[in-house]
Amino acid sequence: MNEEEYLSVQEFSELIGKTYQSVYKRLDNSLKPYVKEFKGKKVISIRALEKYNMEIPQEFIEEEFIEEVIIENKTMDSNTILNAFIGTIKQLETKDRQISEKDERLKEKDRQISEKDKQISEKDEWLKEKDKRLSEKDEWLKEKDKQISEKDERLKDITQLVLGQ
Repeated sequence: MNEEEYLSVQEFSELIGKTYQSVYKRLDNSLKPYVKEFKGKKVISIRALEKYNMEIPQEFIEEEFIEEVIIENKTMDSNTILNAFIGTIKQLETKDRQISEKDERLKEKDRQISEKDKQISEKDEWLKEKDKRLSEKDEWLKEKDKQISEKDERLKDITQLVLGQ
């Protein structure tokens, strides 16, 4: 086995843009034909990149490998290509639908936030009005206290006059 034709699980996951765990779960299933054990560790043939429609990095390409890829591509029939294309289209449609659903949920959240902002604004106005009324009542009470104090003073003066005579 040529070391350059195989990738570690970590290298493979980085190349296809999947998590290490996601790739590791596929080792016994869809990637099984591409998996070998090398120096006590599982490695994946660079040919498995084709399964993910990824180009094989230049540093892995050797002349004999290029010949094998050309032969494999010539034997790939149009049904296989069409099925792969249809599968990709279905995945895109699913993703589009998921994105649309998320967009709708976001619009609903935006509407809810807008409604809450309106409620907060209304409550804020209500509180300002209440503060204004409280201030007015406070002023009224201060005026009444002043009037009571003045009357108390007059009452003291009258009492002194009456008692003084």
